[in-house]
Amino acid sequence: MLVERQTFGSHIRDSIATLPYFTAHENEERKVGGGGGHYCKINHLSSPVSMFCSASKQEIMNTPEFAKLCRKLKSQSRTFNINETVEALKIISYMGVHSSSIIVQTLLQLIRHQVNDLSLKQIVFLEFVLKRMKSSSLTDALRIALPLVFEAQLETKIDRSNPSQLAELLYYSAQTQCSDSCIELLLGALNDLHHELDINSAKLVVLS
Repeated sequence: MLVERQTFGSHIRDSIATLPYFTAHENEERKVGGGGGHYCKINHLSSPVSMFCSASKQEIMNTPEFAKLCRKLKSQSRTFNINETVEALKIISYMGVHSSSIIVQTLLQLIRHQVNDLSLKQIVFLEFVLKRMKSSSLTDALRIALPLVFEAQLETKIDRSNPSQLAELLYYSAQTQCSDSCIELLLGALNDLHHELDINSAKLVVLS
């Protein structure tokens, strides 16, 4: 039966959520229709999902299945597009995998090579993640590159109809010391939507 293609990152998330209580069978690749030749990695799992709620991150990370999952992720990571790479880093970081681990370093290297393809939202997220990682030549290089990519793409990728995102972008611009022109652009866009700001967005504007 043909299945809808999902990112490998989403399958990682689903697998992590079931590791403590599920038996993971071998991944099966099924070709998806549409002529693109893409493959969907499907984890076949057993037992009810509801039992996951009592598992801690550390318990999950200590399982052999999680180690196997990380190895699988590393082996397939070079086939990821930028969205899948960022999603994988998001999940691995959330689980508390150390920034010096091979899998995290692999994902960061992939992001470094695809940095110009990042969306504004992804840039903001990566800054949030990177500043919590131990400083290294790779993390430092990315933190230097991200604001430059942000400034280069802001005018063409900005969503002027989304006040909450505009507030987040303004906060990022202030925190990373982006140019005055970037901040003025965001302030102008926010001024047009100031009546639509919620409390959290208004706080970000004030903090900026």
